[in-house]
Amino acid sequence: MRKVYVFYCFLTFLSCFVHADDNGLLDDYKLLYTDLINMKTWGYKSFFNNELNRSTENINIVQGTLFSTEVKYHVSIVGEGFFKIKLENGLIGYTRSGEFYFDEYGNIVTPRGYPFYDNIRLEGAFLPDTIKITSDHKIYVSIVDNNNVTEIQVGQLLTYKIPPEYLSHYKEAIYIIKDNIEYIDEITFNNQIVQGTLESANFYPLPIVLRLYYILSVIENGLISNIEFKKELLKYQIERMANVNSLLVEMLFYLSRKINNTDISGYYSIQKYLDNEYNYLRYILPFIKYDY
Repeated sequence: MRKVYVFYCFLTFLSCFVHADDNGLLDDYKLLYTDLINMKTWGYKSFFNNELNRSTENINIVQGTLFSTEVKYHVSIVGEGFFKIKLENGLIGYTRSGEFYFDEYGNIVTPRGYPFYDNIRLEGAFLPDTIKITSDHKIYVSIVDNNNVTEIQVGQLLTYKIPPEYLSHYKEAIYIIKDNIEYIDEITFNNQIVQGTLESANFYPLPIVLRLYYILSVIENGLISNIEFKKELLKYQIERMANVNSLLVEMLFYLSRKINNTDISGYYSIQKYLDNEYNYLRYILPFIKYDY
């Protein structure tokens, strides 16, 4: 029964697809592959358009689920906006990934060492475990002065409103403004900052796997290497989803994000379950790359 239901869903997806030229399908495949390699990237925004059942150049900014990490330097944005960071070669980046650290100079930075554009630096004898980031973006720490502990405000975690059509994917969960766009970014407080949480990637893999299989079924052989081999790998992933009933779990996972974006409890076990189910998918990613 489960296999029949998944196959029915598969046919439904195929019936909704708009036929494109082969080069368009190749671009679609590349973007969807980028999604899959970032399925465990905090704050990643997918290219997959849920209404069209295919990828588009404009990223999908639907809210991801929040997961509690209980790490004081981890933060999530609920609502609109991006954090603004400094990249290589003077580039400005925008990200929703709030997996932050302190560097040796007291700057708050990303795991790759990118600092905030607004240079949030904590100086003096502050107590790292006392950092507090409020929902309205204010940052507080406790400092030690003459054996006295005092809480002070040290900055504000600014977020910026960027239209998704202006953004181009740079790497991981980092985006930059497209070359042909002139845009003055706008600070926004139309959101909340949730401390001690991280936002997951905002897609679930099933429709993307189905879309990749469809593209391999209709695209010209010369544009993607080893098409039949890739189809067999993806077919096995689809069968795994059907056999373990992860389709139902994925639907619950997806609906939980739609219904209650701010709820950070109750979904960790579902995420762990899906992690186990997607081990195979992670293993085959290098082999389903379009040019493998």
